[in-house]
Amino acid sequence: MKIAACLGLALLVLLPHSRAEGASSNESKLRELALKKFPTFTFTETEKKLFQAVANGELVDYSDESGKNNNPKDANQWDEKRVIKAELIAWLCTDKKASEMVTHQGLWIKGARIDTELNLEFSVIPFPLRFEKCAFRGGINLRYAEIQYMELSGTRTNYIDGGGLKVKDSLYLRKGFYSDGKVRLYGATIDKYFVWTDAYSSMLDLRSASVGTLYDQAKSWLPKQYELHGFIYKAIDKKAETAFEKKKPGKKYSIFFDKKEIGLKRRIEWLGGQLNFSSQPYEQLAEVFRKSGKVEDAKEILIAKNKDLRKHNKSTWSKKYWYYVLGPMIGYGYRPLNALWILGAFIAFGMILFGIGYQKGLITPQRGSAYIQRHTGIVIPFDNDRQLSDIYPKFNFLMYSFDAFVPLIDLHQAKYWLPNANRGPELLNISGFGLHTGGLLRFYLWIHIIMGWLLTTLLIVGLSGLIRT
Repeated sequence: MKIAACLGLALLVLLPHSRAEGASSNESKLRELALKKFPTFTFTETEKKLFQAVANGELVDYSDESGKNNNPKDANQWDEKRVIKAELIAWLCTDKKASEMVTHQGLWIKGARIDTELNLEFSVIPFPLRFEKCAFRGGINLRYAEIQYMELSGTRTNYIDGGGLKVKDSLYLRKGFYSDGKVRLYGATIDKYFVWTDAYSSMLDLRSASVGTLYDQAKSWLPKQYELHGFIYKAIDKKAETAFEKKKPGKKYSIFFDKKEIGLKRRIEWLGGQLNFSSQPYEQLAEVFRKSGKVEDAKEILIAKNKDLRKHNKSTWSKKYWYYVLGPMIGYGYRPLNALWILGAFIAFGMILFGIGYQKGLITPQRGSAYIQRHTGIVIPFDNDRQLSDIYPKFNFLMYSFDAFVPLIDLHQAKYWLPNANRGPELLNISGFGLHTGGLLRFYLWIHIIMGWLLTTLLIVGLSGLIRT
């Protein structure tokens, strides 16, 4: 037991020294490899500090200790001691022997300035890349690169070209990230999180990009400064957290997010703000909402798609008639029961109009058999010289309106009673042709019948789901 205890104690004592020696060895190897690769470079304390941090798997911090001059916007005022050569970073990422010296923590740089383009095009980088409050004055080229993880927190760059980029974990553009030019992620694939919070770009191009989970912030989406056509994501997460947590003596580095979720209204505004209208982003968002159980919200998104589509629709009059007239009546097929309100309004209006018309004597029986000579007690308004047969269907203004409006039903009203075009005051007379109030009521009856057929058909087809667009 004593021997085992002694061995354990010896291991505890020797292990840190072994790690330190290993890190020191890696640092020396990195310097040697760098001198061979860049024989004309003069390596300063800046590069030496970088090699040491990389070999130890630590953050290399070039920030101004006073904290007064750390805004990447003012990077041109930074001391030369804070400048790292882009070629050196690219070499650490792409050279096989050099990258083997980099620990699993990867490159973690803070407060540095990189004056020329960081070119990682077609690179395969096996470790994380983290740049905090750095300034890339020449931009970042990630075209068709394959990386593990990348974080640009509070970093400013001239542009990012990530067309065809593949990220096995996550891409974080947040905490004051700023790009003077375009952030191009056309056709990029990000397996886990794409974080776009407290970020700015003159144009964010997400066309044909695919991400696992989108975590964003409403204020980071500026109208007409992003493209979403073909953008695919499996989920929208309001509780995203970083997969990395770095600890140092007395310090703990963690990443936290604003937990406030972007609401449905703001999401629809987000879709409407894309540079060039595309219906696919609406369908994508609706699909994500539907899978998360928000079925009604998904319908609202698809309705919004049609409303926005009609603004950009320059096709035939028939399509315009659909988008502006018929579609809204049934929520473009997603709210077919909306037609019931219009249907009910027509029936109620017809009930009032036909009721008044009957009382004014404008509606009379269609058949001569309606009248008999003997007294039945049933008198037709303004037709007192004749009596209505007790076997003839009596007029009911509610049933009449309903019977005339709804097709394929027979309530024994519409075919027995009809507005008389010759009844009522004459409103107009042109060349011997007179228009009476009875004729006007008959004209409305035709409209009533046509609208009944139209709305009933829309309701039935809408309920079947055949006309969703």
